[in-house]
Amino acid sequence: PYPIFFYWWLSPLTGLPYPALSAGLYLGQFFLFAWALALLVRTAAPDSALRPMEYLLATLLAVNFQPFLETLSQHKAEGLEFFLLCAAIFAFKKGKDLQSGAAIFLAAALKYLPGWLAIYFLLKRERRVVTGFLLAGALCVAVFSLLFGIDAFWDLGVRQTLWLGFAPKAESNLPNAVFELQSLTQVVHRCFTRVDPSDLREMLAGAQ
Repeated sequence: PYPIFFYWWLSPLTGLPYPALSAGLYLGQFFLFAWALALLVRTAAPDSALRPMEYLLATLLAVNFQPFLETLSQHKAEGLEFFLLCAAIFAFKKGKDLQSGAAIFLAAALKYLPGWLAIYFLLKRERRVVTGFLLAGALCVAVFSLLFGIDAFWDLGVRQTLWLGFAPKAESNLPNAVFELQSLTQVVHRCFTRVDPSDLREMLAGAQ
């Protein structure tokens, strides 16, 4: 289960041919990871000079970065989420606080965890970042409510979110991990291993 806006923003893509859509989303994440790493290097650099060794180091670190490995092995939202967080950090360094807050909201709209950054900036009294977060959220809520109704937002955006966070029966709030996807050797093994379709149902049940 993902936040409500994740499904809303992806829903227009369901009308496209699946093979092309699947390949486009999968390959697009690698471009976003490269862009995100470039943003991180530029954020950490003291000036605008080109630093090839820093880009090389960032690439080597990313090769064993667990969200990147999940992207490598299957379709995940982590590629876009990671890019948005790096864009938020870069915007904050450049003094574009409202843009930084909006990027954090977009990341949190894909997966809940980046929302903690808004709390961090709130505690740090970075009011313009928090304002950007709230403005982006208010705009999305208003547009969604106009298109689908306030009841739909309340049920899917508020009640479901609270249930996922606090209900003991919600699987999404249990600590679980798929170790197959979290090491470089296993990801490489997965890329070159043919899966028996008859075992797919059992694999999917056991993986979660």
